[in-house]
Amino acid sequence: MKRAIPFMRLRYVGFTLSAVLLVGGLVGTILRGGFNIGIDFQAGLSEQIRIAPVAFSIAYAPSDPTATMSLNMTGSSLSLTEESPNGTQTFAFPYATYPTIGAVESALSAVPGVTVTGVSAADQPSASLVGIGSTLTLSATPATINVGAVGSAASASIEQVRASLASLGSPLVQTVGAPGDQQFLVRVEDKARQPNFQAAMTQRVKELLGSTFGADNVIVEQSQYIGAQFSQNLAQQAFTLTILALLLIMVYIWIRFRLSYAIAAMLSTIHDPLVMIGFIGVFQLEVNTATIAAVLTIVGYSLNDTVVVFDRIRENRGLMRESPLALIIDTSITQVLHRTIITSLTVLLAVVAILVETTGSIQEFALNMVVGVVVGTYSSIFIASQVLLIWDSARERRRRRIEAIKYGTHEILAKAAAQGGGESAEAGNGSSATVAASGSPKTVEVIIPHIERKLHGKRRRRK
Repeated sequence: MKRAIPFMRLRYVGFTLSAVLLVGGLVGTILRGGFNIGIDFQAGLSEQIRIAPVAFSIAYAPSDPTATMSLNMTGSSLSLTEESPNGTQTFAFPYATYPTIGAVESALSAVPGVTVTGVSAADQPSASLVGIGSTLTLSATPATINVGAVGSAASASIEQVRASLASLGSPLVQTVGAPGDQQFLVRVEDKARQPNFQAAMTQRVKELLGSTFGADNVIVEQSQYIGAQFSQNLAQQAFTLTILALLLIMVYIWIRFRLSYAIAAMLSTIHDPLVMIGFIGVFQLEVNTATIAAVLTIVGYSLNDTVVVFDRIRENRGLMRESPLALIIDTSITQVLHRTIITSLTVLLAVVAILVETTGSIQEFALNMVVGVVVGTYSSIFIASQVLLIWDSARERRRRRIEAIKYGTHEILAKAAAQGGGESAEAGNGSSATVAASGSPKTVEVIIPHIERKLHGKRRRRK
């Protein structure tokens, strides 16, 4: 390395930029009406629905009224199980044997008592059949089996789903998987804490979507209700874990280095999540468990980068004893700068790929990570190192003032002035003092004896 980059000259620029980001995030969040708290931290209903056309309908009318028939569907086969006074009988239809929906329809029609009516997509792969979770009990009333990903002509957009559910207030709608799968995550907040909210809202969502896309084309694949107590406990635990992680980080840095390093690392580590939270509030990204995961990930990433810089500073302080601390810090950051850039770019490449290729909460997690990686790299240079310089410089000035008061020339010069005449006064090695004697100034040579101070701890080991 031929020349150290003077990062320390830009410390006030860095502090100003951080202040602007923090204050701007706070003001922007307030103006936007607060954070967009997700269903993870609120009571409400979370449903995964699929918009898919009907492939065929199936009904069961046995000759024995006591017999029952259930349909089971997995990712690789479809089966019918009949229970009657004569025993239990199973009819299996593996998709490998029946590769198209038309072939499955024909095989099902061959089962006694089963009636199948084809609607569409007979030439589609049988593996694309959807519509039931695990088991469906058949009856004389036809039940519908749907088919997914049949082409863009039948696809439903997320804008259409949002428009259909607009009467519910402000439900959260996200795409799940590829757009062609037509799967959506719908989240509705239970603000009034209504009784039987899950059953009533599930039916209401299905009715609203059915009026737009057709009642038989709407499939509720998953439905769950998150209570108020659970969401409150989850939020408290997330906050507690974040604070505990920050405190443990401070203790670790204190033990690994010393207190000034711990304070600098702590402020830098707090700085990064605050900037991220401000970004989330301004752009109204949803605050959910993925957000907490992103914050904690960035805390660890930023700490790792800060420890690398601090370790090089500690090493160079032993090698560059005669150099000022600002130059030592500039040299240390310059030496590890290439490593920091390579690490940050590698992480960004992976995170940007996730940001581009995914949707929903994973995409928001990736966006938070992009902001966090940039801010974490910036804070290691312009926040943590700058705070360390200011803290250690202030401590050194304070130490010198204490030593000047205890061992310096102030008291000695005062004694020399009080004694007057040609008496010598102990004031300093090779220094002089002017005192008043008999009304006329006179230069008195002051010699300060060498004081051998007893060193302890780190100072003694360094000597």
